[in-house]
Amino acid sequence: MTTPAPDALPFTVELPILAAVLVHNHAIRKAFAAVLPSETVVREWFDLTEALGADDRCGRLVADWKGNKSESLVLACVLMKADFAGRADALMPRVFTTWDGLDARNKAMVLDMLEGVDDTDAVEGPAV
Repeated sequence: MTTPAPDALPFTVELPILAAVLVHNHAIRKAFAAVLPSETVVREWFDLTEALGADDRCGRLVADWKGNKSESLVLACVLMKADFAGRADALMPRVFTTWDGLDARNKAMVLDMLEGVDDTDAVEGPAV
């Protein structure tokens, strides 16, 4: 049984690394909450691909994005994992110059996403 975060999302996330990203990054959590319907369930990256692909939700998410550089880089990685490379590049074209400014937790989550770590052993934190 998972315990929802205090600032729980109106949709369900069962993908541990994405849940950790959303718990740690309020701006990303808020952006996804603004575009994904309540019936959305994200068990794997493909679920997020489908949810963001419908009704140009990914386009709206990127167009309305207000996060800082660190959050933008993490969001770009999430979009890459969800097969939205073009949107990720538009959001954060200077990934490597931004890397130096990331906090340790965001760096760890980005590396986990890039390495394909999606199991519960990889990330600690509350479910969303």
